[in-house]
Amino acid sequence: MIKKSKSKWIASGVIAFTSLSLIATGFASWVIGTSVTNTNFNGDVTIDTVDDDSIKLEVTPTENKLSISENVAANPEKDYLIHSTGNDTDLDITVTIKITMGEDYLNDHDLSNVTFSLAKASETNLNGSLTASSENNQTGFHTGSSLTYIELDTNTTTVNFTTEGNNPFTKGSATNGLVTYTLTNHKVSFKWGSYFGNESPVTYYNKKLEEEHSKEDGDVFTLKAKIAQEMKALSGINPSETKKPIELEAKLGVTDKEVTE
Repeated sequence: MIKKSKSKWIASGVIAFTSLSLIATGFASWVIGTSVTNTNFNGDVTIDTVDDDSIKLEVTPTENKLSISENVAANPEKDYLIHSTGNDTDLDITVTIKITMGEDYLNDHDLSNVTFSLAKASETNLNGSLTASSENNQTGFHTGSSLTYIELDTNTTTVNFTTEGNNPFTKGSATNGLVTYTLTNHKVSFKWGSYFGNESPVTYYNKKLEEEHSKEDGDVFTLKAKIAQEMKALSGINPSETKKPIELEAKLGVTDKEVTE
């Protein structure tokens, strides 16, 4: 007897997030202490679906706004630090995930999970701009390769599907030989990237400025100027300037059940 199994992915196509807000002039204004108000850039999330004849994965947004920003001004107590005047950061979006299949599909297949990832960088999206250039290291703090300005929070990018125990998907009634499993308001999150030590820029750079201030020959204002130069590079991620989206992909893992020959 030979037991066979086969794994494959069913893709829902590309999910395009057009609402990223990252204002480079705001960060640069830290140097002169000007208060900055950021604006959300709201855009539609578009989903292209792909059928596998017998199963389909659909992902639709229920909340598609991202605000990757911080309101900042001169620090009223320590002028060498950056002062956060309020947290405008909103790194979460929510989606509804729907899986449609034939009533008997699970007799011959196992579904593992739905995963979200960044789509391949291209000329039509901003995904390539999420990784810092090696030249953007005026402060000398950023070592290593493939450092990111923002990145997906992997704690939110996988949703397990199971027919046993606690399945997060709700099974609907069969209609015309088809059955649906739906998960509403699933949160997919971004976070500050490795370029900032996975902290907000204010937190990250204030630690560096405190270190510089503690040195006998420290020069915090020269360091602030270098920080401003580094943050100017983030203007390339501003969709109001580039008119390009950040794109995600969603995939469903499918395994054919073992058959005996």
